[in-house]
Amino acid sequence: MPTAGVLLLLFTLLAGCDAGAPAEAATPVPAATVAAPPEGWRWVTGDDGGLRLSLPPWLQAFDTRGAIFAHEAPAGAGLQLLAEGPRQAEPQPALGEDLRSWMAAKLADVGSGQPIFHDVLLPAGPSLMLDRIDRPGTAMAWRHRAWAIRTQAGVVFLWIDGPPGAWDRPWTMSHASRSSCS
Repeated sequence: MPTAGVLLLLFTLLAGCDAGAPAEAATPVPAATVAAPPEGWRWVTGDDGGLRLSLPPWLQAFDTRGAIFAHEAPAGAGLQLLAEGPRQAEPQPALGEDLRSWMAAKLADVGSGQPIFHDVLLPAGPSLMLDRIDRPGTAMAWRHRAWAIRTQAGVVFLWIDGPPGAWDRPWTMSHASRSSCS
């Protein structure tokens, strides 16, 4: 199971709120029943309204036109985030395709480390998490954590990556947020 440092990553993510959930996925939580994010955190919604998540104050959204992109300042020095709803996560897994192979292919890169997968329950529903460190032990080491959540509308994808040291800061250990449909 992931370390305490990844609690920050339990951002809530919900997409495809306009469609009912299949039997294996959680039913979206109505906005009225969701607690507010921790103090200082804020909701960020994609421009099309189908994707919403909460971000801590040190992670700044810089593009919400399709997917939601965010990063720590300065860009490239810390964690960065990509959140895609079913309408943005392309390609979607093929019918019956295993999410493990879909995620591994989506994040394939030269120097990719061995992915470790965990089934996790996020506030948005059951998901599969990929954890991987590329080029470990080098100055180019890079950690990836990604989550895929199946919905009736397709797969929601959340990817956070950055240098390994960025995952161990004290402020990454203390907060998780909530999700809702907008």
